[in-house]
Amino acid sequence: AHISDLLSEATEETKVFNPANVAGTWQVVHAPHLAFLSNFVLSKFRPIEYYLEADGKIASSVRYNSFVAGYGWLSTAGYYDVDPQNGNVRIVWDRCWWSTGYLDRPTPPEDGFLAPLIQSLGMIGFLEGLSFFPIGYVDETLATFYFFGLRITATKVEEPQPSIYVGADESQ
Repeated sequence: AHISDLLSEATEETKVFNPANVAGTWQVVHAPHLAFLSNFVLSKFRPIEYYLEADGKIASSVRYNSFVAGYGWLSTAGYYDVDPQNGNVRIVWDRCWWSTGYLDRPTPPEDGFLAPLIQSLGMIGFLEGLSFFPIGYVDETLATFYFFGLRITATKVEEPQPSIYVGADESQ
């Protein structure tokens, strides 16, 4: 079915973000703000992946290919929860790292390039007020959510797997 059709048929049940159903690796397939940013900074951002666990842990990695900065991955990890009043998902990032070079996968956080500096800059740049995402539709393989009114669409590409990215820092 076409995404617009699914959204028009969405019910309250298809807007419920159930952590048990969404655990796994998700890849963003539509993000208009990143398409604009890619053109603006002469870079490509893909894949954009989210790794979700049923216990609320989350990580995200974005691969970039830039004329200026070369190749690499920008990654974050933290936790998510669901607001019981409105169903919005809130994400709190507490770790940030940068993997440089032409890599198939990002490095673990502790192996990130300039790890202490990137962690500090990431925490300065994290704005909790921007971390609430209304859900448009979600099932076990497709999700849409909104970021400043823009619809972002992601598909599940892998069932839950042990991950070096999610929960890598057990002291949190």
